Amino acid sequence: MYKRLRIIVPAVQVTALLCVVVLTKVIARESVNLFYVLPVRQLIANLNYPLVVVSEAFIWIDKLSLSAHMSWRPEGALLVATIVITGLTVVLCIALFWYFVIAEIEARQLGGSLVRFSSRIIEFAKVVVFFLCGVGTFFHAYTETMRPSHYGLSNHGLWPVEIILSLVFLVVWGGAFIGISILDFRKLQKG
Repeated sequence: MYKRLRIIVPAVQVTALLCVVVLTKVIARESVNLFYVLPVRQLIANLNYPLVVVSEAFIWIDKLSLSAHMSWRPEGALLVATIVITGLTVVLCIALFWYFVIAEIEARQLGGSLVRFSSRIIEFAKVVVFFLCGVGTFFHAYTETMRPSHYGLSNHGLWPVEIILSLVFLVVWGGAFIGISILDFRKLQKG
């Protein structure tokens, strides 16, 4: 079962990301983008929350490459290469991340882990990092679900669905981070 999931889940995640990117570029009506495409994009971003560093880097490079205020900016073939390489990097990161998630779930069900270290100090640091990531995820869940309300969008389009599902996804990620840190901390104390 896990062999199929290692392919299906990453493929679905990458397909969803590519569909949102295409929809963002194809749909010209700003109201449709604001009320339907943007909530779906936010939902996919929150589903892939642990990859926030990669997605922020992608957004930064995209803004940097298209900024008119830069003294130097890539043009022509270099601009296309920058966007293509960045896009492929994000797609590859998402695919590998979800492959890793499925493999880690399988390993943990068998009593192991792909992220277990022999050094007690490094293992303890990992436990602390996972715990802090979980706490940070709960804080992010609060801010993400409040943001549409601040802009008056919480009752329009797909925003109500996005708010609820994002809250669920982020709480699950936060719970997973804290749960993994607790389980690994108990194993660290026993071992």
